[in-house]
Amino acid sequence: MTRLRKLSASAGLAVRLIKVLGLALALFSCGTPTQPNSIAGNWSGTLTDSSGRSGSATLALTDDRHDILLGTFSYLAADCSAGAKPVMGKVSGAQVSLSQTPPDPIPTALQLTVDSTDQHLTGSYSDANGNCSSSGTIALTKPPSN
Repeated sequence: MTRLRKLSASAGLAVRLIKVLGLALALFSCGTPTQPNSIAGNWSGTLTDSSGRSGSATLALTDDRHDILLGTFSYLAADCSAGAKPVMGKVSGAQVSLSQTPPDPIPTALQLTVDSTDQHLTGSYSDANGNCSSSGTIALTKPPSN
């Protein structure tokens, strides 16, 4: 009879331990949003300006330290275009904010969200230069890394 009680107590302890570990794992996985793995690389895609005209865009991010991004942004649309403009910004969770780096007085801004696969950036852009102003939505993709 004592042997049966010891086995029952051991099984009960094992069940309690499994429950505690499962709860800890569930709580750990429900934490804050995760940072993207790496969004550095060459992105390309489309943009639609506020007048509904479509164009193409590229974003090359050369530095990805999960807190500071450096790169270049360019686009070509029906009435507006911009060559490779230097941009700098930050990543906070899945949110990416980029803006024109000084000393260039031409304001450019990108507010993007990266998806969970780190292969899609979507959001808005705005740019003003001597010839035109353009703003609207943007959708970029990055080929998967090998």
